[in-house]
Amino acid sequence: MNSLLTLILLLLSCLCLTLACDPACTSTGERNGRCYYNCYEGVCHMSAAHHQDQFLRGLRGKGYACNAEGNTVVVCNKSGNFGDCYGHYWGCGSSC
Repeated sequence: MNSLLTLILLLLSCLCLTLACDPACTSTGERNGRCYYNCYEGVCHMSAAHHQDQFLRGLRGKGYACNAEGNTVVVCNKSGNFGDCYGHYWGCGSSC
């Protein structure tokens, strides 16, 4: 009975991890009218460059003026209806 309970708890914890929405790119703040974001290596078993590319596509698809810096940083001009820097992020996982 004890091993059955352990197995059930293990399966539930795996399910919760699978259904999570892990932050892959998050804001590091605003400087000189621009929002800066850092993308993280290894989130959802993907590279930081992958997350950077996906985040850029999403932001540009909404008409925002954003560019990559290196392989991990995204920079956006904070103009028009862009809003707060912390209102934008990129996540991965099935519940995003």
